[in-house]
Amino acid sequence: MTHHGRGFGKLLLFGEHAAVYGYPALGLALTDETIVSITPADNQQWDTAQIPPLYKPYLQNVLDALEHELTTMGHRQAIPHIRGRADISSTIPVAHGFGSSASLCVAVAQAALSALEAADGHAGSSAASPEVWALANRLERLFHGRPSGIDTGLALHQGITAFRFDGSDLPQALPLQSGSLIVVAAALPRRASTRELISAIAERMQAGDSRTAAVLAQLGQLASSAIDLLPHTSDAAGISRLGTMADQAHAALARLGLETPQLQRCLQITRECGSAGGKLSGAGGGGAFFALFHNRSRAVDAARELIARQAVDAATIRVLEITNGRSRVIDHGGGSSSDV
Repeated sequence: MTHHGRGFGKLLLFGEHAAVYGYPALGLALTDETIVSITPADNQQWDTAQIPPLYKPYLQNVLDALEHELTTMGHRQAIPHIRGRADISSTIPVAHGFGSSASLCVAVAQAALSALEAADGHAGSSAASPEVWALANRLERLFHGRPSGIDTGLALHQGITAFRFDGSDLPQALPLQSGSLIVVAAALPRRASTRELISAIAERMQAGDSRTAAVLAQLGQLASSAIDLLPHTSDAAGISRLGTMADQAHAALARLGLETPQLQRCLQITRECGSAGGKLSGAGGGGAFFALFHNRSRAVDAARELIARQAVDAATIRVLEITNGRSRVIDHGGGSSSDV
């Protein structure tokens, strides 16, 4: 029997870096996804020979970490019974800030726990169960060192989600509704890994850098305000206010040294096309970014202008329409639309 797992891509809207220190965050699940399939084999060995070279080292490392975590959970004897052929497919750009590692960890956790329960003779658990999230977030340590739970939470939960921390291992995930939003999202090559960027800020905080602490507090306050505003973005005024908050958050992230000249240029192009505001999304140093628009036509024009000026890889562009907390791709260079 083959067991499947699925993790969504993500777009972090507000709260990056600050969330590591307990401030709230706001993000959106994308329609892009990673699917992992595990088919237990009689020889009780992992078979990853068919995995594309781009994904093979990531998947093998996650499978190694999976066995360690399952041993810690008391399932050591069952591990040989879930080993077998592993397959992966994904539409999420790797290492671009759209949550490729988190989606992989969620997909592996779902498939593995399903296989484990089948090996134990039990019915499969919910694909979005707390156990899946907890295991996926432990696997995510491979990539982020100290994951907040937000990326794996967005990979697991559909729609727009607010995250608040109460001292537990994982944050509270609160599904949100929204007015109608139009967003252009795209990505640039990264100059450093998420782990490296988070570690650099951690070093400043450990050294007692009050300036860094103040910027993180500002990012947390903007995230909290955006969470409160989101249900009221059905008119131009609400979208303008959210865009201003995005600009303010980006300026704060730039003060942390997370902006790049290429990212600055991309956001300037979106402003020239009429955006209400925009910012980097995620760890920074390149990676994902987004811009908010009042209408679809200007957003599509901005996406095409980014391509025309060769500012980004066209494969990373998504024009999203977000309604009632769910997103739909309405343009990404001529592809079809989809909903999450």
